[in-house]
Amino acid sequence: MLNRLIKSAFICALAGLSLSAHAQQDKYPDRTVSVISPFGPGGPNDTSLRFITQALTTRFGGDYVVENRAGAATQIANQYVARAKPDGYTLLYAAAPIANLTAAHVKTSYNLKTDFEFIGPTVVTPLFLVVNADSPVKTVKDFVQYAKSKADGVVFANSGLGASPHLTAELFASTAGFKLLPIPVKGDAASYMELVAGRVDATLTSLTAALPFIKENRLRVIAVSSAERSRLYPDAPTFKESGYPDVVGFGWFGLMAPRGTPEHLVNLTNSRINEIAKDQGFQEKLINSGVEILPQTPEEFKTFVDEEVGKWEKVMTENNIKLD
Repeated sequence: MLNRLIKSAFICALAGLSLSAHAQQDKYPDRTVSVISPFGPGGPNDTSLRFITQALTTRFGGDYVVENRAGAATQIANQYVARAKPDGYTLLYAAAPIANLTAAHVKTSYNLKTDFEFIGPTVVTPLFLVVNADSPVKTVKDFVQYAKSKADGVVFANSGLGASPHLTAELFASTAGFKLLPIPVKGDAASYMELVAGRVDATLTSLTAALPFIKENRLRVIAVSSAERSRLYPDAPTFKESGYPDVVGFGWFGLMAPRGTPEHLVNLTNSRINEIAKDQGFQEKLINSGVEILPQTPEEFKTFVDEEVGKWEKVMTENNIKLD
């Protein structure tokens, strides 16, 4: 009899917890949610995040506010969220450098693997191999032949050491067997000017800012380093189509939360964004801003980030790339 009473009380307690969780979901968010961007206003991270937060507010209610905390290769924002209260009201719109820094074993004040809950899904910034439109290079095969003919190496404009464009270029060079000379420049616009002036041979870049140069026939798109062709520029073949299936790299963003954030809020936020992502109008907004969304579960997003860390750790080790 006593055992039945204890069992009944336990079941009632579990039911109460379940009802409490559902009640919280029904009310969430009942105050402002701060979503932290690790970059300044205006770029693809900030722009796509504002589309997401606006859609969340419109579709599900609540108040989502974007806060820009740029600096230190995203470490300022990452640290801020890692130390925030894990109640679902402070989120991080993480970016690729959080994985790249981990892959490079850079000492940070947070631990990617233990200080965050992974929400997702992934928002991808495809990277395109671009050359001067007057270059004889028109295909990936042409580019590899040209690069191998340059004894001192092919010159790539590089807007950030250890950033996704730089690491993808290193992966391409080591896979295809040519020497790479990454030249630092201040931003994508500077890369395009260096290309147009003929001072560099190529760059890997997101497309939005480069489109005016492409439309004016000053730059030429050779390939995209995504796993599949991009809706942003479907005429660009993948490196896989050109004989280099392992050359896959891109910028990416995705939501994370402080470790300890309730699982039901993690799952709720993920399911809401995946629901928003089905809307064609929302997809077009993202495409026009230079990004694409890939619906995922939190577990799939975590697996994706883990794979990014492993991939770039191998590339940096093999090419002796240090980010310290």
